[in-house]
Amino acid sequence: MKLLYLPFIVIIAIIINSCSPDYSCSNCLVKTDSLPANYPFSSGLCVGSKLSADLINPLKPLIPADNFIASTSDSLPNAVSLDMPTPGDQSIQGSCAAWASIYAAGSYFIHNKYKVSYDSILLSPAYTYNQITKGNCSCTSIYDNLYILYTQGAATLSSMPYDASDCSRQPDSTQRKVAAKYFIDSINTISLTGIDTVKRALYERKAIIFSMHVDDAFKGIIYPPILKNYTGSGGAHALVICGYDNAKNAFKVQNSWSTAWGDKGYLWIDYDCFLKIINCTCNDLGKYGYIIVN
Repeated sequence: MKLLYLPFIVIIAIIINSCSPDYSCSNCLVKTDSLPANYPFSSGLCVGSKLSADLINPLKPLIPADNFIASTSDSLPNAVSLDMPTPGDQSIQGSCAAWASIYAAGSYFIHNKYKVSYDSILLSPAYTYNQITKGNCSCTSIYDNLYILYTQGAATLSSMPYDASDCSRQPDSTQRKVAAKYFIDSINTISLTGIDTVKRALYERKAIIFSMHVDDAFKGIIYPPILKNYTGSGGAHALVICGYDNAKNAFKVQNSWSTAWGDKGYLWIDYDCFLKIINCTCNDLGKYGYIIVN
């Protein structure tokens, strides 16, 4: 008689296991061109402002901002992928907010606004990050970096190269002159709690800057890099949503840990996992993102 209960026990065990989060993947294919073993996996996102008084323009105290509203109700395609700059590498510096806001989203905006190649207009994360931190290479907020992009613009990487070992170097007059060419006028905030809303912004060719806590599973993402589980632990990190693919059931996200990480610097976040990230009680970073607009 005891054997009659065995199938039921097996079924119950399978159900329980399928409902439990699995953060391991011992049988997955690991990407071979991975980062070095001692890579720092730096993050560096703050929620509050760190702008010093000299950086606040009294004539422009706040960035003009509206909530994102989709401009069309068209049927969405099955996939969208924005033409982003090649993912960069923040290395040991906690400059993720500058890399996401200035280098990735900022360069993407200027690239589309002026219809110029990335070769000539990649924006420097050092231009905003160094001014905010002033030699104390700690965390910064997405908004603070965008604020400088609004009030001053940002110099190009060719005019102000990034140095992960130095955040004290301030822009000179030549770099400020370059920066004045590349500025933004306003931003949108976008609720990230609805998958369709995020997809519609991407369909309208808008890159979305957002943040999350990055755990060990995120740092050591296996190949193919589709994040499906989330612990809610780890440092606060800024990234850019730059596409989606319904076949993968996931959003495409650009990181700033070089092209050796993930899939050439990108990863995919499963739609269900994305909602867990945004709605997690551990999320002290907010349930919204930023979009640079004309």
